[in-house]
Amino acid sequence: MNVEETEIARFRRRHIAEAFVQALEREGFEAYIKPHEEGFSVYCATHAAAEARAFLQNWLNVMTKQQQQKAWQTGAPTEVNHGFYVRQNAFKHWWQRFGVVTKLIFIAAVVVFLLPYEWQKQLLFPSDLSQASTQPWRLISPMLLHFSVMHLVFNLLFWMELGGVIERFQSSQQLLFVTIITALVSSVAQFFSTGANFGGLSGVVYGLLGYLWLYGMANPAAGYRLRREIVVAMLVWLVFCYIVLADMVANEAHLFGLVSGAVLGALVGWYRRWRYYATHS
Repeated sequence: MNVEETEIARFRRRHIAEAFVQALEREGFEAYIKPHEEGFSVYCATHAAAEARAFLQNWLNVMTKQQQQKAWQTGAPTEVNHGFYVRQNAFKHWWQRFGVVTKLIFIAAVVVFLLPYEWQKQLLFPSDLSQASTQPWRLISPMLLHFSVMHLVFNLLFWMELGGVIERFQSSQQLLFVTIITALVSSVAQFFSTGANFGGLSGVVYGLLGYLWLYGMANPAAGYRLRREIVVAMLVWLVFCYIVLADMVANEAHLFGLVSGAVLGALVGWYRRWRYYATHS
């Protein structure tokens, strides 16, 4: 009796397709490779296709993480290109793309947004810096405060994309480090400008933008330089807010977040580049 078969994925490189088939077989799937004009397809029985595709995502995530962590630890250029596509709903696996820090900040911001205002006030920047000695978390906790749905959604979209890049290609610890530094710098700058009544992830978002922008310029071989359109759009929005929305937006948080992130990105990028070439010269 013939068993109906379904294509699971296509790969441009045969050795990667073979590695995936071997991984499937170790999990008890029956799979085979079939060449086609774009490379190599992997097929398995239709009744097991959904499980095989789920396994593919986990397998690729593990492979990618291993390559990225190795590149980050050694300072080597990142080379992550499995050359594949999968026939599936991309949104279904959107959440799986992100690391633990990216997800935790996302969840924390949403939870804080739903809290009563009396509880949210405990996260505001201290009205007197002397309070920071007893409530140090309030130096960075304003990043979790948002005052409208649009404010929250806009910041979280950029947080997930920019933070996700740092966590995937570098490490969770590096994303946490950049987040804390840029949150601290942007919050202190905004406090001295307008006082303690402010909030939002936008200072950190601009910090991540600055970090990735300068890191990509300082260490272009890393392979994840930001597109120019993104940088230009964010800088135009920064200027627009200073000119048109001066009394409505935490402009100093944006500016100093961007600058602090850019300094960190340049320093780390130059160091990683120096480290790689110093050990391979």
